[in-house]
Amino acid sequence: MSLRILLTTILAALFILPVFSGCIGILDKYTGVEKKKETSPPKVILHTDPYPMLRDPDPMIGSEGKYFSGDIVDDNVILLALKANQEKKIDLLGIVLSYGCGKLDQAEKEMQVLLDLTGYKIPVFNGAASRYDMGVSNEGVKFMIDSVMKYPGEVTLMAVAPLTDVATAAMLEPKFAHALKQMYIMGGSRYGYSEFNFANDPKAAKLVMNLDVEKVLAPNDIAFENPIYRTEVDEIGKSDSPVAQFVYDLAYKGMVMYPLYHYFLQTPKDPANASVDTSDLHFPAYDEMTLAYLDVFGLQHLYTYEILAVDVNAEGMLPCEQVPAREITSNIVDNCDVGWNLYWGIGGTVFLDPATADPKNIMKVLVDVDRDAWARFFVDSFVNFPAAPVN
Repeated sequence: MSLRILLTTILAALFILPVFSGCIGILDKYTGVEKKKETSPPKVILHTDPYPMLRDPDPMIGSEGKYFSGDIVDDNVILLALKANQEKKIDLLGIVLSYGCGKLDQAEKEMQVLLDLTGYKIPVFNGAASRYDMGVSNEGVKFMIDSVMKYPGEVTLMAVAPLTDVATAAMLEPKFAHALKQMYIMGGSRYGYSEFNFANDPKAAKLVMNLDVEKVLAPNDIAFENPIYRTEVDEIGKSDSPVAQFVYDLAYKGMVMYPLYHYFLQTPKDPANASVDTSDLHFPAYDEMTLAYLDVFGLQHLYTYEILAVDVNAEGMLPCEQVPAREITSNIVDNCDVGWNLYWGIGGTVFLDPATADPKNIMKVLVDVDRDAWARFFVDSFVNFPAAPVN
């Protein structure tokens, strides 16, 4: 074989083989048998504020006569994260508990209920007890800082509670935000009004919106406008799974409570007189919808988003002792002025001009989702909830 023929053969092989293998890859992809590269699941920290639903014969009234929010969404997002970790879709490094929907010790108790229910094991850490803890370290903040600095550029922080702990981590470790891979935040409103998580700690929310990290913001509007309906909850209730039955029971109590809580109405003791149209019960799955945007779930194509510049109104906070006597959201015992903040719009979302805004404020904001497809994922997740492995 001449040198010319040999060189021609080698060059042809170098060109044709990659093209051919690429074509094979395309064929395999479209026939559904392409072998994907093995990759490790993304590392995730969940920061949340579960609150125990009162499991007594009368779901409409709480202890000491106080009404309550009926925290469906935090329990659900914890269960979904545990399930995703069990299925190795994510590497759930740990869960940080926060005040918000209730006291920190209530969050601890509810977290234990969920761990006992599923049989799963995951590290759990206590975070802030109130917004007045901003800047003060705790075991949850230390865990977040240690994990993020141990795995720089690898950790996604899923923040679906008041942002006190996240702000504290950034204050105590200047490299914290930069070392994160990304941050998912459930909070704010596209329409600018005050929202629960931001209103609990507007100063923390403002600080977090100004951090130099890739952010995905899921305002509460996307869940309000694309709720889970009673028919879908009924479908979950048909499953024999203990988790499905738990979610079914929780969702029904919450669906009755949600309209009353959202409009700050006094809760009647008798559900029959609650003035709720039971034919159209529904609830907004704020936190679950935020978690499900992670690309490992394969649902990102269902969402619509906009690139916006976002800030938070943190002015006008009242010290606790100056809050007018107005009995609303009485379960918020750690932050006595959150209800007043919501009423006056403190913690409201502020949208800036992207052309002149600081780049740190520019983020992806989720604005819509294919509700029916999203609801299908939600239902199937609980109907097919895997049991924990037997040790």
